[in-house]
Amino acid sequence: MSKFFKYLKAQTKRAAKFYPVILVFTVVLTVTLIILLGNMINDNKNDESKVRITLGVVGDLEGTNIDFGISAIQNLDASRHYVDFVSMSKEDADNKLKKGDIFGYLEIPDAFVEALNDDEKVPLLYVSKNSPTSITPMLTKELVEIISYYLMESQNAIYGLEEIEDIYGIKVKMADSNLYFINRVMSREEIYESYQIGVGNGMTFSNYYVFAFIILLILIWGLSGSVFLIKSDMSLPRLLKSSGYSLAGQVFGDYLPFLFMMLLNLVLLMLGLSFSSVSKDFTALELAMSSPMSALIYSIKLIPAVACISAMQFFLYELCHNTISAVLTQLLAVLSLSYASGLLYPLNALPEILQSLASGLPTGAAFNYTAEVLNDNMRGSSFLVLAGFFLGFMLLSALVREYKMRSNAA
Repeated sequence: MSKFFKYLKAQTKRAAKFYPVILVFTVVLTVTLIILLGNMINDNKNDESKVRITLGVVGDLEGTNIDFGISAIQNLDASRHYVDFVSMSKEDADNKLKKGDIFGYLEIPDAFVEALNDDEKVPLLYVSKNSPTSITPMLTKELVEIISYYLMESQNAIYGLEEIEDIYGIKVKMADSNLYFINRVMSREEIYESYQIGVGNGMTFSNYYVFAFIILLILIWGLSGSVFLIKSDMSLPRLLKSSGYSLAGQVFGDYLPFLFMMLLNLVLLMLGLSFSSVSKDFTALELAMSSPMSALIYSIKLIPAVACISAMQFFLYELCHNTISAVLTQLLAVLSLSYASGLLYPLNALPEILQSLASGLPTGAAFNYTAEVLNDNMRGSSFLVLAGFFLGFMLLSALVREYKMRSNAA
């Protein structure tokens, strides 16, 4: 055991000599990616807020109840957040429709108001471009039909109340009844519950990419191992083994300094975010970044994810004989695993076969574990999966090194 610690101490000092350069690379890369992530999330929020449907309204409605109703919808109804009703002439409506400035327009016939008073049905006319490939015109047409239905049924309700007054000789406060009806219609969003399925694993867009960003950063940080983990000559490992340094001791003695560097990067990142206002833009990090102590605690909780990814990258380094092949192998692994695990694109945008395989990859397992940690919803199964990957990669690394030592000796 004393030989193991001597070897570990020597390898740690060797890695520490390279760490200042690695740290500069890590800081520049991390800050750049944080800015890109922030811009991407803000752009997504802006895009969501800009999705609105503009509908033209054609007809002389001034002084009518319909004009009052449209004004009420524009100012009080929940649809005001995504639908704009704009009054215009028929000529302007046709021109704007051709230019694509509006999705369509609602033409209200001159006899429509009189028909309502006479309890007759006169349909509204909805005009739009013929776009069979888009669902928006169909939804807009459905919206117009709903408006017509509400108008007819509300008129029937008012007439019904008047008949109740005449038949039963009771006094109905029409103003209060109409106001109650309007409030019920305007607050119809209270009769259903909105549920957001998210972009992957039930997470929101911003939370999903914050977790994916952390795993992606760990993968990219692993490229720094090419500076000191490549062993093109196996003479020294063979000599150490003949001197009583076990193969497992050498493998872990090389791996642990690499893991220490990765964990130090993570701790510095989490502490840096806890002292900045950046974490306020990412709701997924609010609890973890609430204080430096909280950031340190969550960094410790993320050790299994870092250890698993580090073990995988360490195994890839063991497969390579020179720096160039090592960097290319790591880059290929980063790109392929990032895509297959849903780090670059949301899981629900990937083919079904990749969605089912994602959690079975080391990066996918690390992503799920990270999401559970930062959501304070840890499950033992995720930890066991990471532990299985870690042990498997370390065993493979030892076998590869043993094979290289024997083949090099021959």
